[in-house]
Amino acid sequence: MGDEVLVACIVLSTASVVCKFIPNWLYADILSTLNFFCGITSLVFTHNNHFAWAICVIIIGQLFDLFDGRMAEKHGGTKYGPYMDDVADLVSFGLAPAYVIWQSGGSLAGFFASAFIIGVAFRLIRFVVVDKKRDDLPDGVFNGLPSPAGALIVLGAALVAPPVGLWIISALSIGLMVSHICFAHFGRIILKQIPKPLFFMASAAIIVSIVFILKTKSVQTFGFLILVSVLAYIIAGRKCRNPELTSQ
Repeated sequence: MGDEVLVACIVLSTASVVCKFIPNWLYADILSTLNFFCGITSLVFTHNNHFAWAICVIIIGQLFDLFDGRMAEKHGGTKYGPYMDDVADLVSFGLAPAYVIWQSGGSLAGFFASAFIIGVAFRLIRFVVVDKKRDDLPDGVFNGLPSPAGALIVLGAALVAPPVGLWIISALSIGLMVSHICFAHFGRIILKQIPKPLFFMASAAIIVSIVFILKTKSVQTFGFLILVSVLAYIIAGRKCRNPELTSQ
């Protein structure tokens, strides 16, 4: 792993130097663009049946998506920024996971892949057109399961479940995304309420699991880790909702 760590350090140091020459108001758009290219790269990996790598790239795209909104709030952005973010989300969290469903095979793979894209598109449109304008929905609370989490459910299941199980879990993911069940934002609410000892223990457990997966190259373990992580978010997201929401 020494070479991989060295490459990561070189990439991060190069990025820090490059960012010094980039205007602050472009940060959000750059992150959205990187998220978009992660989705495209994932499609290529999936087409070549490299599902684990495709999923890793989508997870990287989710990290970009996690911070592009923060950058837009802090530094601003271009007028096309929100559209770029929506397109990137649709590709990375809608089209890319749907292609994984399609490639997983089965007579109904095309149906559930199409339904997943429609569900993510509906979730994104509702968020932009309706949820952002609601006064009764506090900041940091989502109406329906966020599309990145919905994508992870499908991606984790694609690594461990047979086609029929993947279809069932895909339907569950679609239902949660289009529902009116409220979930807390991971960065803005959940992280702030997690005790530091528990946070460090969970981080250490994830790191150990990732090292084990890299060592054993166990795709099934990777899938179970994703599913457990999403389940933990769903439970925490329901328990850590903004108190302003429950008081209304």
